[in-house]
Amino acid sequence: SKSVFVKKEAIGLLLRTLDLPSVKQACPDVAQRFLAPLASIVLPVLEDSDNGVRHEAAKFLAALVFANLSSAEVGPVVFDRIPAHRSNVFEEEWRKVAKDEPCPLAGRQREPASHAPPAAGTTTGRSASAMRSRTGSQQPSGDAGDSTAPGARGGRPTSPLRAPTPRGGARHATPLQRA
Repeated sequence: SKSVFVKKEAIGLLLRTLDLPSVKQACPDVAQRFLAPLASIVLPVLEDSDNGVRHEAAKFLAALVFANLSSAEVGPVVFDRIPAHRSNVFEEEWRKVAKDEPCPLAGRQREPASHAPPAAGTTTGRSASAMRSRTGSQQPSGDAGDSTAPGARGGRPTSPLRAPTPRGGARHATPLQRA
């Protein structure tokens, strides 16, 4: 629960430290030697609620990956641990760091199972709730008999004030509109 400023400055300090002449002289392979510890420090920050902190973390990871581009360790240590929904932040920072070099994450990122295309012949709709998934129940919890109309989309309850929409698209007046 540190402030946004402190998080951004700490990551920026780590990034600038890697480029210091005294660090390069004392340990020329600092980015290679400390790839895993540095990545494990910064990767959780990609999930921060502040956009600026996420971008600073992505900038640091992009610089770290760029310094270790030929290493086989980069994939399991960095790429496999970047969340799919944050890969665009990394790719954006990669373009700034690497200029003309193609982003190595672009070909590696796999689509999560929840976003996979539906199988042939299936319909897409809302996914089951966590409770229904755990219990295996297909019925919504509560009084399902009278809360869900047979033709309601996605099993949502039909409002008692709204008449069903006919196939033509025009709605009938509700009881309150008629009064």
